[in-house]
Amino acid sequence: MKSAACTALILSAAILCNPCPAVACGPFNPIIPTPEYFNLSTGMDSELQMQYKENIRLWQQLTSDKIPERDIYDVVYTDSHDVELYIFNDDNSSPKNLFITYILNSKDYEISDFLNTAKGIADKRREIASPWYFPASNKDCYAFDDFSDLINTCKAYSGTRLRDRYALQAIRAMFASRDYAGCIEYFDDTLAKFPDDNLFKNMARGYVAGCWSRLGDKNRADSIFAMAGDIHSITDTLQVEYMARLNPNHPSFIRYISDISKNSCRFTAAIPAIQELIGSGRAKYPGDWQLALAFYYGNTLKEISKARAHIKRACASEFSSTEIADQARIYRMKLDAMAGDQTSLYADIRWLKTKTDIFSQDYLMWNRYAGNIIYENWIPHLWAKGDYSKAILLSAFADNDKSGSTLFYYWETNPPVANTLEEIRKSELDFNYVDYSSLTFQLMYSLSSAQLADTYTKIMASSPLNNMLRPYARTDKDYFNELIGTIALREQNYDRAILYLNQVSPAYQRTLNVYKHDYLSRDPFAPVRTKADPDNMKLNFAREMRHYRHEMKNASTPDERGKARMMYAIGLHNSTGICWALTRYSDGYLEHAFEPCLTYWNNDDNPDYSFLVNNEPSRTDELMFTAELAAARAMMTSDEARAEAEYYLGNLKSVIKFYPCTATASRIRTSCDNWRQWF
Repeated sequence: MKSAACTALILSAAILCNPCPAVACGPFNPIIPTPEYFNLSTGMDSELQMQYKENIRLWQQLTSDKIPERDIYDVVYTDSHDVELYIFNDDNSSPKNLFITYILNSKDYEISDFLNTAKGIADKRREIASPWYFPASNKDCYAFDDFSDLINTCKAYSGTRLRDRYALQAIRAMFASRDYAGCIEYFDDTLAKFPDDNLFKNMARGYVAGCWSRLGDKNRADSIFAMAGDIHSITDTLQVEYMARLNPNHPSFIRYISDISKNSCRFTAAIPAIQELIGSGRAKYPGDWQLALAFYYGNTLKEISKARAHIKRACASEFSSTEIADQARIYRMKLDAMAGDQTSLYADIRWLKTKTDIFSQDYLMWNRYAGNIIYENWIPHLWAKGDYSKAILLSAFADNDKSGSTLFYYWETNPPVANTLEEIRKSELDFNYVDYSSLTFQLMYSLSSAQLADTYTKIMASSPLNNMLRPYARTDKDYFNELIGTIALREQNYDRAILYLNQVSPAYQRTLNVYKHDYLSRDPFAPVRTKADPDNMKLNFAREMRHYRHEMKNASTPDERGKARMMYAIGLHNSTGICWALTRYSDGYLEHAFEPCLTYWNNDDNPDYSFLVNNEPSRTDELMFTAELAAARAMMTSDEARAEAEYYLGNLKSVIKFYPCTATASRIRTSCDNWRQWF
């Protein structure tokens, strides 16, 4: 909530600084999160990362799982030669890297010898790949002799632990020296004997395929590229069909399909091969491919029923990885929400809670999924059905910080001090917007007072879903009673307003921003701004308005009825104007935490959220207010009553001019020493 004065000051400054209209840079991302539902890590970089991860795991398996992955990565994949420095130099300092510490303390020089050989090959390959490389003789700059010593070292290894690693290094060196025939022969003699799932055999296949390609046998090269999972290097024009025939179960294939799913033309072209693969029974992990079909029908063709049929089959099948299984489940949740199917809602939200834990590695990604499904699908669907309690609880789940601690920071201190929600609510901090700027609040504020009262009862009712979601919502009675009472004031339902506001504790009222910043210190029945006691201001206003509404119909004299009508009109006018804090929680510009109507270039209304109450309701029409005052005056029969009414409204000149013989006029003459006030 921002004050009108503050807003006016900000707007004035903006106008002074920017006399001409400005167009914001963009486009901007929509406020409703838009994550991708078939988004596997893809591309060559991803393939390398998978190889790095598996290689590190194998090193831990060979040495100790107590060695951090980062330490192994630094030694194996960086350019440093720490292994050499520590083992072959007289350096008695203790190394910080636990992989090196392990090698030193275990005296496992077999590993250190291999690492130094591998680094030597990597250095030589970088050297000859450099545009500044010049050979030392007139020989071919990629001569076999440049790598001969390193190749011989690899071939001379007679052990078993590092046999596959040394073979890969020999093949890399032979490929770099352009010994393509020797590279193929050596692969057949060594790595071909290892299992097909051997990491180093699979990495070596890429070099062997490259050898066949350079020797002119493109068909054989393509077949080996396919076996290695390198679909990008396949020269056949029908890459997807080729891969589906030769090696459909390689992890890189489904990731490639995920990548091309962003291009509707390429994705559509791949669908027949995917359907044939599923029908043939050659797919080891049919869940992967059913997910691909579900995404095709749901996202590309917008055929939700077909998409749901395929995602159901996917979730009943086996997946190649936990990542893909999770992608299938979250997409099934999305499709269920689009169809309004609540069958699995409780189980799905319980599962999503584990994914949106603050310590989850992919915390932000899963929060985006939760926000998209709940904001875009569930809330509009449930609201249309009148299931307000479920919509509000789901919104609270999406709005809330999933850490459980819900810490906020007061940034004006240095360093920042963490505050809990309760500390913020009880403090004098100026920025406690957490309860009144979220979508959850906007949803509740958009209900009638009767609907919200009924919704609160349903929110507090015990059910598995309610019990799970309530901790994310604000459910204390003070909060709801104050909100219901305020909405009742907006509706002019003063009996209900009194009923609920009478149950709000004074301590809670003092935590409201409108209280802290004196917006409740304005007298709603004064024609000019007058200070009043803010304690119980909303409750007192409701009581007075109920009294005036009763008196304007039932008072014994016309003068009393007219005065009551005048006071009621003033109260109603001020409660939507200068005393706006009586009927709403902000005035003017509000920085919403969520604006469903936001699009890329404009703020066209989103029909799914047309039910939200505008934060700036139209104030009582001035003409209507003037008419009400005129009607109130007309009800009065005595000049004394009319003079008193004009005096209360501040129209002193009118009292002197039209009612000069009244006691009110006499009081003005004797007590007002500034003639401009009444002459």
